[in-house]
Amino acid sequence: MAACALSSFAFVWVVFYQVTLLSGAFGFLLCWYFSFLALYWFVTSKLTERQLATDRVMTVVMTTGAAIVIGLVIFIVLYVAFKAIPTIHWGSLFTKTQKGFEPAEPNALAHVGVAHAIVGTLEEVGLAAAIGVPIAVATAVYLNEVGGRLTKLVRTVVTAMSGLPSCLLYTSRCV
Repeated sequence: MAACALSSFAFVWVVFYQVTLLSGAFGFLLCWYFSFLALYWFVTSKLTERQLATDRVMTVVMTTGAAIVIGLVIFIVLYVAFKAIPTIHWGSLFTKTQKGFEPAEPNALAHVGVAHAIVGTLEEVGLAAAIGVPIAVATAVYLNEVGGRLTKLVRTVVTAMSGLPSCLLYTSRCV
């Protein structure tokens, strides 16, 4: 794999900068990546079956995509943290509420906190647990101990619900 990467880099460098009039780092990286994939598939297909070579190339593509997404998420988190941490007043963050919050105020983070958000989150989680836990226990007892004609239907519904994201179950929260 390393030899394919080095060979494709050399090939793209010669073609990109020496033979053609192309320029730019993004175009170079794109051409290098696709020539690497082609060369990697060609070399791997000569050593193994074509299906295995295609599988290895797709593994590289999926790994590259995952690395790009994870890198972008890390970049966004670090950028927001870098910009926000100096302006947060840590002493009032958990004690003050958002009463009288004006978004256009230049030093808004000095006068507001997240106490409302924390209390609201705890209320929602408490209500959801108070409603959901008794229903879940009753369903489990029914499925394992009581049984009956509706057991197959309840089991199917429970299996289907566990496979769905909660966003699809509560569509009003997703919109």
